[in-house]
Amino acid sequence: MIELIGHLGALLLSFSSAPQLITTYRKKDVTGLSLNMLLLWGVGCALMGIYVLFTSRQLPLLINYTLNTALVFSNIVLYFKYKPNKNK
Repeated sequence: MIELIGHLGALLLSFSSAPQLITTYRKKDVTGLSLNMLLLWGVGCALMGIYVLFTSRQLPLLINYTLNTALVFSNIVLYFKYKPNKNK
């Protein structure tokens, strides 16, 4: 039962940035996003994923950090894609 709770928690945390990704994609607007926050979050998740991979290898944590890293860096890609050009 405790494993199920861990897996469920990992999945929920993994997809916590998905609503932001969907909203950004639909509205094509990034004015409310902080690039610094996204970079810190993405790099932090990536580093924690590496740490878990080389220490405990707990599957729920690996799922969480891997998916979260992918979603956060997808948000960063959209940030640069939809960032308003101030030179116009």
